Amino acid sequence: MSMDLLQQEAHEMRQTVSPRMVQASSILAMSSLDLQQAISREAQDNPALEVEEISVCPRCGDKLEGSVCITCGEGTAERDPTEQFLEEEANRTTPQAEEEEFDPLTVVASEVSLQERLLQDLGASLPGGDMAIAEYLVGALDETGYLRTTLDEVAWQLQVDYEEVERVLKALQALDPPGVGARDIRECMLIQLDRLAESGVRVHPLARVLIEDHLEDIGKHRFAVVAHQLRKPIDEVEAGWEFIKEQLSPYPAYMFEERALGSKSVRTDRGQAVTPDIVVTIDEKGNLRSEVIESKRYQLRVSRPYESVLRQIRAAGDAMSEEEREHVRAYVQRARQFINSIQQRRRTMQLLADFLLERQSGFLKDGVRHLKPLTRAEAAVAVGVHESTVSRAAAEKFVLMPSGKVVPLSDFFKAALPVQDVMREIIEAEGGRHLTDREISERLKERGYTVARRTVAKYRYQMRILPSELRI
Repeated sequence: MSMDLLQQEAHEMRQTVSPRMVQASSILAMSSLDLQQAISREAQDNPALEVEEISVCPRCGDKLEGSVCITCGEGTAERDPTEQFLEEEANRTTPQAEEEEFDPLTVVASEVSLQERLLQDLGASLPGGDMAIAEYLVGALDETGYLRTTLDEVAWQLQVDYEEVERVLKALQALDPPGVGARDIRECMLIQLDRLAESGVRVHPLARVLIEDHLEDIGKHRFAVVAHQLRKPIDEVEAGWEFIKEQLSPYPAYMFEERALGSKSVRTDRGQAVTPDIVVTIDEKGNLRSEVIESKRYQLRVSRPYESVLRQIRAAGDAMSEEEREHVRAYVQRARQFINSIQQRRRTMQLLADFLLERQSGFLKDGVRHLKPLTRAEAAVAVGVHESTVSRAAAEKFVLMPSGKVVPLSDFFKAALPVQDVMREIIEAEGGRHLTDREISERLKERGYTVARRTVAKYRYQMRILPSELRI
């Protein structure tokens, strides 16, 4: 039996994504800072791209007319020279020349996350061989600063000894903010207690034993039970509990953020300074107006010399070599494609902003209680784009509200915000006796919000509000 080699031709329909679409999607998802850096890199790499930076308001990002912003009234003429210098240094995108002297003020102006700060400090105190462990541990911290993995798992993943991991964890727990790297609330508070004692603070004599052996009881205000077990007066146990509440924090990472939030008013949840991407205003007739203001921060265009050379190539291409012609064409095409991606980003964000003005006008004018339930899928249908495009457009973008408050664009899609606002009001008005999650759920139902107890607990955690037994 002979075997014949048969050549078969198969036709298959396959959808491919062009580099242009990939670039446009990537640029749309960028934050303002990332976009600024991307523009700076592209301008350095592509001689056919020209970027003109425009003076903008340090508060809202709108174009300055002289020294005053016509949008929010922020002025620059009367500003403190030191404050202005620090802001200018913080906004610099070009690297400092090697021959320039190092200015320590630029370090003060820089913004770093908690994870970056921890790795910097660990890099200065640990041998280089331990940094892989340090990076793994820091990466396993949750948003509150707790370590959400076991040392056995770290040792197994990195194929190192348990003792090595334990030693690096001790170094991590010795850093600021106190309590970072703790594996539970008890360990967190004990670390903070030791740091207070080391700094010379007079620690309440019952604080340690209350945390080590009676944390659950005192959290539920069972002071008589604890006093009987310790054979101490009730008022002394209560005083120890007051010391713990006033001096210690169960959320160490938030202490870092609170310090970062102290220097500037407009910040993200991670403590980083932000500039709004969209400004919403109310005109004289009470109508809402939106504007994507990032287009006022810089103007992009193809370099005039390259445009001129390209026209010469088209008119008399024989005057240049094929390599030179290809060089000019490639850079001009790359610049045009980059500019088109930026313009597409602005158009998409403007369409989304206009839709949100219509759909969420109550939220914009009257506050969070008037926020309507809205999904990204609904917005995508209204705007005429894919849902993933709306997600990219909303990611890491910020809106300056008519009230002057800057909020994440993603807030327009968080149906839980009105409920959380009512929850905050209920908790602030609870007085001497702290409400449990079940009681908060009942109070919400009285106000027309049907929310399960577990959902209340989830919202409370997102709002960084302690359980009833730990609230002051």
